[in-house]
Amino acid sequence: MTPTLAFYLVSIVNGASLFGRILSGIVADRFGRFNMLAASAFAAGIITFCWTTATSAAGLVVWTVAFGFASGAILSLQLACATTLADPSSAATVVGAVVGSTSLASLFATPIAGELIKHGYIAPSCFSGAMLLVGGCLIAGSRFSQSRSLTARI
Repeated sequence: MTPTLAFYLVSIVNGASLFGRILSGIVADRFGRFNMLAASAFAAGIITFCWTTATSAAGLVVWTVAFGFASGAILSLQLACATTLADPSSAATVVGAVVGSTSLASLFATPIAGELIKHGYIAPSCFSGAMLLVGGCLIAGSRFSQSRSLTARI
């Protein structure tokens, strides 16, 4: 990968994230916040597992767009879902807890991925994908704790 492509991939992931944030909110209004967040987490996990298969410049651009879209959906919907679970008087506390847990994940995942990357890119890709899938399972569990119906708009 050239340094120029690496530079543009950062812009591409952020641009795709913008569309993921906006469109996921529109879709979530139709199908439910938790449903969309769980689907986005599962999609991001699967896309992350595909990271190491993108070996050409075109493949990296396609992967970057797909991951940016899915990760943008996660970023925009996580606080909307968290505040749905909270009483309006405690919404600020819930938002703080979500942001705090995200910071802990970033704090611990970075050195783990740094250690894994010593063995190549497949290990951190699999770790990241697995963590996203675990997150999707936790979100789905939270969703099903509210309603067992598969068609419920939650």
